[in-house]
Amino acid sequence: MAPTTMTVTNTPAADLALTNLAHCSPLDLQTFAIPGTKLNLALIGDSFGFYRDSISVSRFTPPADFNLTMLTLELEFVKKGIRMNRYFILVEWGPKIDAVALSSQLKERFINQVMTAGQRVSFEHKGTNYIFTVNQAVGPEESTSTERGMISSETYFVFEAPSANGIKIVNQRDDVNSKIFKHKEFNLQTLGIGGLGAEFADIFEELLPPVCSLLMLQIN
Repeated sequence: MAPTTMTVTNTPAADLALTNLAHCSPLDLQTFAIPGTKLNLALIGDSFGFYRDSISVSRFTPPADFNLTMLTLELEFVKKGIRMNRYFILVEWGPKIDAVALSSQLKERFINQVMTAGQRVSFEHKGTNYIFTVNQAVGPEESTSTERGMISSETYFVFEAPSANGIKIVNQRDDVNSKIFKHKEFNLQTLGIGGLGAEFADIFEELLPPVCSLLMLQIN
């Protein structure tokens, strides 16, 4: 499909800004339909556009093996809550975020959406608006796509948050580490150690923090 030009305008409702979708007329939507699926995907020339900007848009057909194996997301507040009174400033830090619950929510909300490294997406979680930045998008080993892929029911989420932004992530080991070891082949022979793959995987899963485990997997 040859690129076409479309004009950026306001969404019909403010809450649509949290869907990470581009909204257009039903007639235009047919232009981006992927044959054999119920998906409509568009490749936008610029990463974002302002009101009344003209942007180049074309249909995006995903390649084979495009589903993401793992998605690493950095979380931040849309707007950090700061209250001032006469005597002092009170900074309202956000609540703890359960990684299992958030993974389930994001997977349901953004299923079949394409994510790219560096992409920023706004979302709401338990009444608070956040932004996640895609730090890493990992596909299957046979995938030819680099740092881009589609969220599926099998995608694993890893959450990160700088300590200074007040977001605390809990319950991540159970949701991510054990599943990553089951999904990814941990081949110690490539490191010069043979015959103990299962034993070492069990040890790393029990003893190492999430970041260390992921670094080891990246070596393979």
